[in-house]
Amino acid sequence: MVRVAEVVGLVVLLSVVAVAPAAAIPPEQSLARCQRTVAEEGQLFVTRVQQVVGRCLDAAADESLRRGRPSVDAAARTCVNALGEITRNRGDLGVQPRFETVIARWCVPGQRDVTHTAADVLGASPAAGQPIDARSVGALCRGFGGDGAIDSVEEWLACVVASHWSLAATAIATEYPRALQWLGELRPAMAGGAGGTEALAALDRLATEIESAAEMPSPALPATGQTASYAPGDDGALRTGAPLAFHDNGDGTITDESTGLVWEKKADAGGLHDKDGAYTWNPGAGSIWEWLAAVNAEGGSGFAGKSDWRIPNKKELESIVDASRFNPAFPALFASACTSGCTAATCSCTASLLHYWTSTSVAAAPNDFAWGMLPSSGAVQASNRKTAFGHVRAVRGP
Repeated sequence: MVRVAEVVGLVVLLSVVAVAPAAAIPPEQSLARCQRTVAEEGQLFVTRVQQVVGRCLDAAADESLRRGRPSVDAAARTCVNALGEITRNRGDLGVQPRFETVIARWCVPGQRDVTHTAADVLGASPAAGQPIDARSVGALCRGFGGDGAIDSVEEWLACVVASHWSLAATAIATEYPRALQWLGELRPAMAGGAGGTEALAALDRLATEIESAAEMPSPALPATGQTASYAPGDDGALRTGAPLAFHDNGDGTITDESTGLVWEKKADAGGLHDKDGAYTWNPGAGSIWEWLAAVNAEGGSGFAGKSDWRIPNKKELESIVDASRFNPAFPALFASACTSGCTAATCSCTASLLHYWTSTSVAAAPNDFAWGMLPSSGAVQASNRKTAFGHVRAVRGP
């Protein structure tokens, strides 16, 4: 397995090639480019691992039908060639080294054209305004072999790689339920041949990730975000639940790492996504449902290229409340650098004048009232008449 330090060293070596320096971009644009790169390259990594491993497992499936020794050897050779493509670290970089190198190139401070700092990535005194706040995902990375704390960009990078390995392994195990059995049967025949060392390293990593995915407990409820303690054993002392962890996708949306939900960003430039937009709940003209239809039809393919946006239900909207913050009681990515005329590319806004609607009606009077949230405190109230005006934020995902 390629060490992150080796990848960073390789990137530094490659970056000393004499070229005319480009004009420095602001830290917030540098950081946004890093996050876009993680999203795009991460998806490419998962897809490539699935394709490579699929070639191996298809050969293993054929072998399981025939059970002949020649086919075992043939399947083993296919797997050596295929799996070797994942960890290969000479000539053309393999799938994993390339992933690590590209992420390091655009995310690790000190590289050419990277103007954000380690503090911007870790969330400490950010100059970029919208830090990744990688420290907040340390507990999640414990499940990928981390120590529960992210103290450096290199640790964050290692967690990014490990988490995408987990995504790939889960997808493979879903597509090939007998993957572990087949890989185990082929392992002896793969050992000892040319390229076998690299292929076995990939096989063992894949097997470990599949086993870990099968043993991983169901995700915990999101934590409240409170960190200060006011009594022994209170929320601030125990800090139970999955840590609040969000990232800006660079397309006007924010992803909640704990729940997988993707949220609409609000801006202050008018239009469908303006923070001050106000709508009634009851269906019809001027309602949240008319607004939602426009969002799902936006640009012909939907907002951010998706047409399955919905109004969040009561529990979904509560999941993004940060109890350590007030007015608004949401994580920084939902309320930062909001100035008149700003767009979602440069700011994130949360209006505080009105409540935010949920899609959930109040059981005591379902024809007249729906649950709504006060953005200042995060309190969810049942006293919102469906004929009243309120703000709304769209969501999509699981």
